[in-house]
Amino acid sequence: MQDAAIYISKKEKWAFFLSIAIFLLALYQFIDKDNPIPLLGVLSLFSVFILLLDYRSIYFLFFLTIPYSIEFSFSQTLGTDLPSEPIMWLLFGIGILSLITRGLKEKFLYLDNPITILIILHVIAIFFTSLFSQDHILSFKYFIAKLWYIIPFFFLPLNFINTEIVIKLFKVCIWSLAIGIMITIFRHSLQNFTFDSINLVMKPFFRNHVSYAAIAVLVLPFVWAMFRISTNKMGKLVYGFLILLYILAISLSYTRAAMGSIVLAVAAYYIFQWKLIKQAIIASVMVVMIGGLFLYNNNAWLDLAPNFEKTISHDEFGNLISATYKLEDISSMERIHRWVAGVAMVEDKPIFGFGPSTFYSFYKPYTLTSFQTYVSDNPEHSGIHNYYLMVLVEQGIFGFLIFISLVITTLLYGEKVYHLTKSLRDKTLVMASLLCVIIVLILNTMNDLLEVDKVGFIFFFCLSLLVYFGRKTSFDTNLDQ
Repeated sequence: MQDAAIYISKKEKWAFFLSIAIFLLALYQFIDKDNPIPLLGVLSLFSVFILLLDYRSIYFLFFLTIPYSIEFSFSQTLGTDLPSEPIMWLLFGIGILSLITRGLKEKFLYLDNPITILIILHVIAIFFTSLFSQDHILSFKYFIAKLWYIIPFFFLPLNFINTEIVIKLFKVCIWSLAIGIMITIFRHSLQNFTFDSINLVMKPFFRNHVSYAAIAVLVLPFVWAMFRISTNKMGKLVYGFLILLYILAISLSYTRAAMGSIVLAVAAYYIFQWKLIKQAIIASVMVVMIGGLFLYNNNAWLDLAPNFEKTISHDEFGNLISATYKLEDISSMERIHRWVAGVAMVEDKPIFGFGPSTFYSFYKPYTLTSFQTYVSDNPEHSGIHNYYLMVLVEQGIFGFLIFISLVITTLLYGEKVYHLTKSLRDKTLVMASLLCVIIVLILNTMNDLLEVDKVGFIFFFCLSLLVYFGRKTSFDTNLDQ
């Protein structure tokens, strides 16, 4: 498969940059006046204008602005992420129109690819379990929201992406996020890089240090990719500096999962290089099963119950790490509190689950008093903080098995694509995509981030890249090799 050339005229370039200037002005007005109307109006108008030129330009807009997407609440019950969600809605609509007009022509759906098949099954599982949900409204809202991640970032890119576009998209995102990182680090320096000030210095563009660290660590593999494929010393120097900048940002975010994911991603790099992903998957499954059997044997999990008086929050990162080890950190122990409830919920409704997006609505009667912490009243309405257990609770055993099959298939498929790819640039982008997927999987062991705008888009886009490069290397015709 040859990469399709893209010609962008001078008028189109001027239109794109003028739109960005107008958007930034409207964004400034929104932040300064706390009024979203101008921003929404500008987004609607120039998105239609860009759409008339080439909808691929909208992806550049999205990758440029996603680091700065912020939560905005219109009321206590209505909120969105601006500008990311309106752009996703637009791309979702374009994807639906493209699906209707093209159907199965030009292999729009890539239905002969195992990742594509499992994503479709994943969507079907969400829809099916929504029919049996304990709250149909919440579940079908979740189903629709899932579609505006999958269609714009998995299916629609398969119509136009090529190596050059992928590189340009991530360069836009890398440099846009780098500016935000430098501003955040500067503001943090004014607070002497204290742990208790990190959430303050990143407002309003990042909800908290977890969101900030998540997008930084997910973009990092592509910073490394740009460094590796750079063909001149200046490019190597610049992207080498950006690698250090991103690592510094992640370190100063004081986010344990993000810092740990860097180490595990480095290990994953060599696992893919040495063709050991199958063995790594088997080992991981065995560890989880042995750990689960150990905790259930003689109710050993009850020993994890925290000391309510000692389980507190901490203002120093060193104290947080120590408290985590001693099971005295409030965030870690509150996770266990909800995981215990989640397991009880699975035992109650193991087949179809409680329905997508219903954990918060139903988990409290399943909690145990001995595992409660100071924040167990959960005023933020946050979730279970383990995406895999969340899927099991909300979609039942079948939905869980489909999702796990998607994860395992992606890793096995990606490893084969990597070793069959000959081009250095393509090979590097495949590895970056795989490492990004690995990091998402790691982050979601302690969080529910796959439906967060700064995380979900890149996960499904990386899956789309693996499918594209698999077809480009004719991997699908060598599936049994």
